[in-house]
Amino acid sequence: MVFARGREEPPGPGYVGNAFVDALRPKLPKMAIASYGVDYPADISPATGADDMSAHVQSMARSCPKTRMVLGGYSLGAAAADLVVAVTKPAFGFTNPLPPAMDDHIAAVALYGNGTRRILGPLRNFSPAFAGKL
Repeated sequence: MVFARGREEPPGPGYVGNAFVDALRPKLPKMAIASYGVDYPADISPATGADDMSAHVQSMARSCPKTRMVLGGYSLGAAAADLVVAVTKPAFGFTNPLPPAMDDHIAAVALYGNGTRRILGPLRNFSPAFAGKL
C-alpha cells in the first residue's frame, strides 16, 4: 500500500491511510500488506507527493517485479495519487510520471476526498489503463 496523507496530517500514511490498511488486513489474511507513507510536506501542492509516490512505485517494480501495489490518498494526497495515475508527461509541477506499462504493477487505486475530480472529472477519463482499478 502506497498512501499519501491529507493536508497538514503528520508524516506517514495519515489517518485515512492507516485506517484503510487496518481494514484491509483482515480481509486478506494470507497476504503480507506493508504500507508506505508518501514523503511530502502535505501543505498546498500535491506535486512533491506525486513525485515521491511515482519514485516509490518504480523502485518497488524494479526490486520486486511480482509485487502489486495499491495506491491511495486522502484529500491533497488523493490529488497526488491522481497525478501519478493520470498524468503521463511532466505537468503541474509533477516531474516523475510513471513509465508505460507500470499499471501492471498496480492492483487498485483508492482515492478519498479527491478535490481534483470536481475540476477535471473522473480519473478514468484521463487514464483508461486504471479505469478498472478505481
